[in-house]
Amino acid sequence: MKFALNVEGGYTPPAYNPNTWDVEVRPVAEWRFSNFDIDVNPIIDFTFTGPSGGVPHFNPAAATRFTVLGTVDLGVEYYATFGPLSSFEPVSKEGQYIFETLDLVRWPEWRVRAGLGEGLTAGSNPLTVTTILGHFF
Repeated sequence: MKFALNVEGGYTPPAYNPNTWDVEVRPVAEWRFSNFDIDVNPIIDFTFTGPSGGVPHFNPAAATRFTVLGTVDLGVEYYATFGPLSSFEPVSKEGQYIFETLDLVRWPEWRVRAGLGEGLTAGSNPLTVTTILGHFF
């Protein structure tokens, strides 16, 4: 079992989000069993400006992956936005998603990922496509 803590901050232009400045605190718990991996992330998100300024939100995530022949990770991931910690949004307003993902893991200095996500609630986008291409330095 491994534990980590990731902290990210950012700015989003108000045309896209009225809560422009935010920070995300993402605890990570990871269990690895041979070729099988499970991650749990009970994420707390804080915004500093806009209508949600100063109110912590709970955005949990979880993932499971299976490595095939040391080359590809096949995964299923869950992401949610439950709303303020003090009172979660009604399920119809929550964003909840399941993603099927494929990661190329043969080259450890590169991150290559593709995923397809389906919304589980009325507050979710019905379909989301994600891709990541990155290089570690």
